[in-house]
Amino acid sequence: VSTGLLSGNYPGIRFATSHGMQLNEKYFIGAGSGFYTALGYIDEHDYIPLYANFRVDFKNKNLSPFIDAKAGYAIVIEENRGFYANASCGYRFKKVSLSVGVETLPGLNCSQDEVSYQGKNTNEEIDIPSRIWGFNTRFTFEFDKHKK
Repeated sequence: VSTGLLSGNYPGIRFATSHGMQLNEKYFIGAGSGFYTALGYIDEHDYIPLYANFRVDFKNKNLSPFIDAKAGYAIVIEENRGFYANASCGYRFKKVSLSVGVETLPGLNCSQDEVSYQGKNTNEEIDIPSRIWGFNTRFTFEFDKHKK
């Protein structure tokens, strides 16, 4: 279970969960889903990513650096949908971890005219990205592993 912050052209907050199995002391594979809210220049956008998760731990101890990759599909509520990806690195401290990485989500599916039509009064050019890129910071809690 994780929570985190996304910074960039659409900063936001996220909650996610991944479920899977530790293949051995080094590799984890699983799948997950979450709920993200991105706050843009004009509006907020809610995402539900569905993804595969792969993690490599570099040490078999309580303190372990790792790299983590997630890839899948993001549904944007009332908007666009498409490819989702996240790559991060971090450090695990027993059952909690802290990581930083880069993330991409589908962008908005509207034009400058539609933005003005939504009741937002502006005369300046607005950059409406077709893909959102950002940096993320994530705090994760891991539940007990299955004991052999």
